[in-house]
Amino acid sequence: MSFLSDFFEKIFHRKEFEQLKGEVLDLRRKVSEQEIASDGKDNLIESLKKEYESLNSICRDNTVNAKEEEIIEIFTEIASHMTQLNTMRKLDENGKEIKIKDLFRLIKQIDKIFEKRGIMQIGEAGETVSYDSTLHQPAGNMSLSESEEVVIRFCGYKIHDKLIKRALVGKDF
Repeated sequence: MSFLSDFFEKIFHRKEFEQLKGEVLDLRRKVSEQEIASDGKDNLIESLKKEYESLNSICRDNTVNAKEEEIIEIFTEIASHMTQLNTMRKLDENGKEIKIKDLFRLIKQIDKIFEKRGIMQIGEAGETVSYDSTLHQPAGNMSLSESEEVVIRFCGYKIHDKLIKRALVGKDF
């Protein structure tokens, strides 16, 4: 054997290299398994994204349907009162006399329907209250301090805890 072949024989057939060769093959196998697992996870992620989009779309549709159903329910409750108001308006336009107390009775019934749904009136016109900047809006350029006595000129509204319209207040009615 030549010196070179003898040298290579000693280098490549050493036990340490055999052990390293086994470790390298084992690491290559593990990397391959991880790549396969990673591809599976990527597919799972894509599948979950599609499922999420589908469920999100269904949720949006259900929300829209629930809102429409609630509006229908509310209007069903106030429909007869609205038709009476419409008739009263037509009678007034044609010069017929309508009783103001009948008009107020209808409005009060509509208010009760809204109250049942969580719509609350903030104050009553002419009522004297302590000023609260979260519920009241000063009329004009008036400057008011918290807890100062004010008179409600126009009531406000909130639905449950969400403010819709602050009550307009001033020093007098």
